[in-house]
Amino acid sequence: MVQSTLEHITSTDVKVYVVWEPIRLWDREGAAKNDQALVSDARARHFWARSLELARRFQHPLGLTTEPAWDVYLLYAADATWPNDNVPAPSDFMHQLSGRLPDDKLLDGPELTRRVMKLVDQRRESEPLAGPRR
Repeated sequence: MVQSTLEHITSTDVKVYVVWEPIRLWDREGAAKNDQALVSDARARHFWARSLELARRFQHPLGLTTEPAWDVYLLYAADATWPNDNVPAPSDFMHQLSGRLPDDKLLDGPELTRRVMKLVDQRRESEPLAGPRR
């Protein structure tokens, strides 16, 4: 799904960070390396997290109370800041955690593409136009 979304977005401003975590008992670093082919876009960087610390840190910003954040697709504007090593709420997100997060944010490929493009367009609109040099 992410790979097909990236195929529809040509902007080099888009950066993708894929974090693989040991959510299930059988999740291992070697399996995560094999699964990197699922998101093979050159803009994607893959990381293996040895623990669930990062997933737990995203719980609160997403509104999860009893489980770590996983199978989530977090979208941040280019100017997002991460003050004091705190995890900020994303500009938008989608998920595959049916019944635990809002249904209007359930993962849908074309909708994910639209939401990413909305952030890209907002960035373009906020950039100053280059004027003539004197």
